[in-house]
Amino acid sequence: CPSNVLETAHPFACNIYSLLFLVYNHFLFLTFLSANALVGGLIVGLIAILSPLTLGSGSQQTQPMISGVMRGEFGYDIMFVPALMKSFSSAVSTHFGFVVGTILPMVFIGVALGLGFYRLIDDPETLPLLLSVGCFMAGIPACICPIPFTIVLMITFSFQLGAYQATPIFVAAISSHLTTCGCGLLLKLLRL
Repeated sequence: CPSNVLETAHPFACNIYSLLFLVYNHFLFLTFLSANALVGGLIVGLIAILSPLTLGSGSQQTQPMISGVMRGEFGYDIMFVPALMKSFSSAVSTHFGFVVGTILPMVFIGVALGLGFYRLIDDPETLPLLLSVGCFMAGIPACICPIPFTIVLMITFSFQLGAYQATPIFVAAISSHLTTCGCGLLLKLLRL
């Protein structure tokens, strides 16, 4: 059944983005290691001009994004751009010495990717909004932070989910964490 395939593959889409973010972040660190704060400020400023949703932690931008997707004003292409720009902005800010949070920008990236994936599938029966946003909201921070259970519980209790609704979110967070942090294969490949 196609809906079962989509429901099974959705948590693993977080892993693809997690791997890309980790590799992207690693090479950006090697490239801009000796640059100064002026260049970093210019890059972050240009990103903010191109994509204003990347300013701040993303907590204030989340509600208008969800409302816009629910009303049908935003397509999947509009949701993927802020996620990529926010990840680039966070990586540049981190490596140029600016103070950047870890979890909230990743939650914003997860929400934006979840909304984009929801609009890409565009079938609420196959992929409900809460499932899409919840899986990415847990999977993206779990790839960086070594607290996948805390993230799953935070999302489960915030949205008052039951065991049936929380299972795909748990799978997304644990598989994302094991892919990037748990087994160490990716880090060994990056050191080669």
